[in-house]
Amino acid sequence: MQHPSLRLYRVNVTLLSAQLSTSKPTTTQKFTRNLLRRLTASLLPTDPPHVVYSALLATIAHLSPSAAPTPSPQSTYETHAALSAVEDLQARAIYNNHPSVALLARVLRLRILVVAGMWESVPASLREAEDALGLVYPTSTGPEVIPAAQNPADTSRQSSVSEGTQKCLSVSFSGGFEAFMAIHTLLLGVVFHTQVGSTAQASVRLRHLHVLLDGGALQKAPHGIVNVSLL
Repeated sequence: MQHPSLRLYRVNVTLLSAQLSTSKPTTTQKFTRNLLRRLTASLLPTDPPHVVYSALLATIAHLSPSAAPTPSPQSTYETHAALSAVEDLQARAIYNNHPSVALLARVLRLRILVVAGMWESVPASLREAEDALGLVYPTSTGPEVIPAAQNPADTSRQSSVSEGTQKCLSVSFSGGFEAFMAIHTLLLGVVFHTQVGSTAQASVRLRHLHVLLDGGALQKAPHGIVNVSLL
């Protein structure tokens, strides 16, 4: 019988094995997928949260499309399996009161939906990620700037939209993790709104992205690695 103290080593060794198997051209995707599926199925409520999160993140990384997938039953299965793993990750993070991990899950779901081209599901996911980051943008679908000389009656509306835009652009982030999550969310938001032809919504998010980058958001983690707090 396996000693309980050795259980964590089993998880780590399995994750390492899955990572190494993807680098071998002779290893099928099915082998790696089954390896990770058995691992996540064997997780126990008593396992430390960071171990559970690592297993789920490895599964998500393996199943998530890296580019728009060619429509097929297999690609559809893998995309939905990745989304299911994200749901599991978010549910566990909320239960464990780990808001940073829950935020990561929201951004991962948004990324999967955008890359897979599941546009009908993106608005709700984008709104959820933006709400978690405190990002609120004007909902006006009209042009952001209308010359007052041509339309004087709209002066007050223009002023309101401008004030709302400036307020949303002032949102910043002190932590590297939150800043990186915001950058990813804004990029995905720009892609989505450009895809559906919402120029005003894409523009305001692009402006906010430039504000964050010009403000040194990337310098919060110059090596591209951020810590996810479990506090």
